[in-house]
Amino acid sequence: MAFVSQTEPKTIFYALKDENWVIAMLEELNQFIRNDVWFLVPKAECMNVNGIRWVFRKKLMNLV
Repeated sequence: MAFVSQTEPKTIFYALKDENWVIAMLEELNQFIRNDVWFLVPKAECMNVNGIRWVFRKKLMNLV
């Protein structure tokens, strides 16, 4: 099992200071691009914008 980092950051500002969390965030965003699950479109006046929220949690990975 491997951990990305020793601590879970409370805010995005703490996460951006830790290289391991930055790499994990970039990998997550790259998965969206690789899997072709979203694309940007121009915003029309009648549209609402969905926000996002990063959740920083350590995940256990089985390296078998």
